[in-house]
Amino acid sequence: MESQAEMLEMVSQLCLKHAEISEDMNALKYGRDNLDRRFECNLSALNQAISELPPVITILLLEKPPTAKRTLGGALRLLSAMRLVKSGGEWQSSTPLNTVQAAMSDISRVESNMRTSQEEAGAKKLETANLASKAARHIEQCTSVHSQVSNAQTKTQTSLDATKRDIDMAQQQIAENLSLILEVKHQNRAAKYRKRASCVDTGMQERSAEKLKKETALRGLDEVLTKLKVLGAEVEETARKAVHLRDEARVLTDRYCMITTSIRDVLRALLPLHHLHHDIWQRKYQSCPG
Repeated sequence: MESQAEMLEMVSQLCLKHAEISEDMNALKYGRDNLDRRFECNLSALNQAISELPPVITILLLEKPPTAKRTLGGALRLLSAMRLVKSGGEWQSSTPLNTVQAAMSDISRVESNMRTSQEEAGAKKLETANLASKAARHIEQCTSVHSQVSNAQTKTQTSLDATKRDIDMAQQQIAENLSLILEVKHQNRAAKYRKRASCVDTGMQERSAEKLKKETALRGLDEVLTKLKVLGAEVEETARKAVHLRDEARVLTDRYCMITTSIRDVLRALLPLHHLHHDIWQRKYQSCPG
């Protein structure tokens, strides 16, 4: 009975451990959902910034420097090269160069946000791996407890079988003694055999009580084994979910790496054009009189 109480305590501890692992898994799932939402937001901002670049670049390439004559056509071309940008809640005029600089600043900010999200995704990946390792150790503990319960059940069954054999032998001995009592004519011998039968009957009662005790213990072990089977199924489901979360974290990290690489390629392509146009505008306005 003491061994059965220890096993029940072990099962209770395993249930608490399972609840802790489930709570950690829910926290990781919540963090993954937050990363997904931030990723979609950053991707939308990046697409918006990139979609605004081709018209601005076209303006930069087709724009002509203003002539020395202050004609109406030159003024119109200068006005057509201006853009209205919203800064601090107010609309302000800006040149195409400033528009490109603002777009590049937006892309850099999105890249920084994506890099931060990538680092957080890497941390979540490590947490998922740790949770999977913890779940694996939890499964090993459940397997060990299951083995101990099975061994205890086997020992109890063996002891119960031995007790049954002893009871059968005692019953057979009682029957033989009763037969001898009926055959004995002498009163003293009859009394002696009756006394022996009484002793054997007492032993049989003791063995019957022991048998009942062991049967009760065996039923308790069966209940423990049933609980362990249910707990083992829940732990296996938890492990499968942890592996699924780890795979999703790996896919998300790969997506972040691809987006970051694309951002760097776009920035490398725009940087030479930015310097070239800046030099053209400097020479253009330095050559204009007044």
